[in-house]
Amino acid sequence: MKILALDIGGTRLKYAIYNELLQEEVRGEIDSSASEGAEKLLSQAFTVCDNVNFDLLGISTAGMVSGDGTIVYANENIPRYTGVKLKEIFEARYGVQTYVLNDIAAGAMAEAYSSAENEGSAVTSEEADNFYYLALGTGVGGIAVKNGMVETGTHGISGQIGYLPSADGCDSIDRTASARGLESTGKNKGEKLFADAENGDIKAKAALKKWSAEVMRVIAAIIGYCDPPRIVIGGGISRQGETLLRYLKEQEEILPIPYRGKVRLCTAKNSCGTLGAAVYALKKLKKTDADRRIK
Repeated sequence: MKILALDIGGTRLKYAIYNELLQEEVRGEIDSSASEGAEKLLSQAFTVCDNVNFDLLGISTAGMVSGDGTIVYANENIPRYTGVKLKEIFEARYGVQTYVLNDIAAGAMAEAYSSAENEGSAVTSEEADNFYYLALGTGVGGIAVKNGMVETGTHGISGQIGYLPSADGCDSIDRTASARGLESTGKNKGEKLFADAENGDIKAKAALKKWSAEVMRVIAAIIGYCDPPRIVIGGGISRQGETLLRYLKEQEEILPIPYRGKVRLCTAKNSCGTLGAAVYALKKLKKTDADRRIK
């Protein structure tokens, strides 16, 4: 079986082909041309699909995705994307089962798979299959994983936590706890802020302390709401690794003891969008086949 996975972003469209053991065989990327609208974006995706052979299709995409693979909401970064029936369109064109999920959910699926496959990891099998994935990038997103599958909710919008209010109530955490929030706090690019802080810059340290306090407030809310075995930090900021973790741990010490010790760094890396889409598609296909046999 050949699984084609697409990772549709506002700038790039990444793709990869996996075998049924989820081993990557081909990888590439092209411009998504998303800013030109849904029609052009679909044309770019068709260009990829038309030139490869595949038996199953998984799609990770920006925007909110309903259970039937429809984009129920997308912002102005992809004009006319809201309402596009991705699953229906691709299944009609290529005649293969297609499964669609939000890019945050794809990151969580990749993490679930990577955690389970990571030999020598301190993560237990229960923790690998059950956690909350918090993505800190241009915005803030999150989703719970239960028994190895993302909990997308009734309408596919579970995890849209970026709309929660900031600590001062004047904004949303999508701005204050994200990379944008970090940059606005420190008046500098996030990566440079971390570097400056490591070199002893007092202002950079203060900016990171303020920002990490806002992130930990979000984490505390997640723990208080669903008490997951662990919270995995993903997204672009997670590349700061142990340095990021150290700042969060300092803020964690302020919290009550039951709230501590849950934060981890993601193990899934650059191909998490395509890997997550492939893992999701394969799991959904197996469940569909199992349900059919039961009937």
